[in-house]
Amino acid sequence: MNSDPQRPANATANADEEQLRVLSVCYFVYGGLAGAFSLMGLAMLFAGSIVASHGAAWGAWGGRPEEQAGAAIVGCAFAVMGSVLFLLLGVTALLRILVGVALRRHRYYVFCLVAAGLTCLEIPLGAALGVATFIVLLRPSTERLFSGPPPSR
Repeated sequence: MNSDPQRPANATANADEEQLRVLSVCYFVYGGLAGAFSLMGLAMLFAGSIVASHGAAWGAWGGRPEEQAGAAIVGCAFAVMGSVLFLLLGVTALLRILVGVALRRHRYYVFCLVAAGLTCLEIPLGAALGVATFIVLLRPSTERLFSGPPPSR
């Protein structure tokens, strides 16, 4: 069962649980970081909306029609980019937090593996976290933790 005869099975399970707990904290922090960066997208959305509305209102101030249209187009493009960034980073933040919860509760093994693979695409921090997640999750002892009863907390 264990590759090291000196180490009891209980110590292996405790080490796996501790590593899963550390990974879950890392996913919570990484998710919070993505959530904080998603606020930049929200700021872009508001800034683009202001520029677009002022570009349309510029005509009342005597601006040329080309200036009005240019400001409105740039403002709308900025608002669209901001909303896409906010949505994308918000979804990734939610995904990371859900993975942290799943790791802590020893549930949804395949979901955690898929999320680790997606996290590996984000170089360099995501790659390190994803590879560490794969190393921990692909051990048979950790897989048994996910198939057993949830931890009591």
